[in-house]
Amino acid sequence: MYHLEIANNQEKWTTFLGGQTETASFLQAWGWGESRPTDEVLRLQITNDKKEIVLVCLLFWEKILKIKSRYLYAPFGPVWKESLTSKEKQEILTCLFDNLAKITKETPAFIIFDSNLINTEENKKIFKGCTPTPLRLQVGASFIIPIDKGEEEILAKMHSKTRYNLRLAEKKGVEILWDDQGKRFDEWFKIMESTAKRNKIRLLSKNHYKKLLDKKILHLIFAKFDKKIIAGNLVSLVPPTAVYVHGGLDYQYHNLMAPFLLQWHSILEAKKSGCLNFDFWGVNHQGQHPQWEGITRFKLGFNTEKNSFAYLASQVKIFNKKIYYYNLFLHYLRQVKKFVLTR
Repeated sequence: MYHLEIANNQEKWTTFLGGQTETASFLQAWGWGESRPTDEVLRLQITNDKKEIVLVCLLFWEKILKIKSRYLYAPFGPVWKESLTSKEKQEILTCLFDNLAKITKETPAFIIFDSNLINTEENKKIFKGCTPTPLRLQVGASFIIPIDKGEEEILAKMHSKTRYNLRLAEKKGVEILWDDQGKRFDEWFKIMESTAKRNKIRLLSKNHYKKLLDKKILHLIFAKFDKKIIAGNLVSLVPPTAVYVHGGLDYQYHNLMAPFLLQWHSILEAKKSGCLNFDFWGVNHQGQHPQWEGITRFKLGFNTEKNSFAYLASQVKIFNKKIYYYNLFLHYLRQVKKFVLTR
């Protein structure tokens, strides 16, 4: 038997996530929920008869335009105990669906799971009773490397050009500094805006990132040259997997190879923080995002033995079909508007 309940113990939640070395995500970390008002956050956990946690799921209540109904959204969730079989995981998810109304004041119109499970037939079985949906917000493919080795071993697995470029940046006098106080955040965001436009990357609001930095959920690392900030990374250092969330470069300094050195120092800091893996986030997997080809080539150079992979398609559990399809219609309208405006 499984039991669904509201989670109220941050330490137990964090310990559970830390043990799921392949599937835990910073987007499911307890602190990620602190980026939103309390009444918009729902932390669920499922335990077995031994009172052991077998699933955690951080969800956000999201509004639907012009109507009062809301839906729940799980970024890179849920996270199951990894030793379970796919059948057991499916049974646990069914427990969530069957008991959700008993512990929440409001029944969602639907729940979207932006899963970070790898796209396999076995993982698809877990979401029995759900439907694939185009309403995905997180990256659909990624590139993750192990960093639980010595520095020399990590360097040895890089492409020779990647090693050369990070050492070239050092020789040219590029300096690396961390800015946990966010004193130079405005400089970074200005660089990031121009980078996002150049590489067609979607950014959230400036205030959103500032709030996450203030709460130490994300961290800024800069490259400085001649007293000027020329590049910067926004990273998560939450074990077991650090994440390279965003990276910006003042393109007039591209010949200094600062992003290579930034990435290397991000990996070193992730190791110090107890992370076992380093996630390079979105990539052009199997040609799905050709505009990211250059970024992908840069990322893949940090380990020539690993390949990119696709995540399972986002899944939706529908409780109210009319509202779900109304929201889906709005999504397609936004896509059409975006297409027209970028022509």
